Amino acid sequence: MRKKTYTKNTAVLLSDEQYERLLWITDRLEMPLSEFIRMAVCEKMDSELRKLKQERSISEIKNERETNHNEH
Repeated sequence: MRKKTYTKNTAVLLSDEQYERLLWITDRLEMPLSEFIRMAVCEKMDSELRKLKQERSISEIKNERETNHNEH
C-alpha cells in the first residue's frame, strides 16, 4: 500500500483575479493547482524562516554585546 504524502486539507479564499491568475499560470506550467500552491507555501515559509533566523541572530549578537559591555 502506498503511503500518503499529503494528509491535511485546508481552504484558501481568493479574489476572482487571484484565482484567474493562478489558473493561467498553472495551465501554462501544466501543473495541478494544489502542487503550485504547496510550492508557493513552502517557498514563503522558507523565506520567512530565514528572516526569523537572521533577526534572531542579530538580536543574539546585540544581547551578547550588551552582556560583554556590562561586564566591563
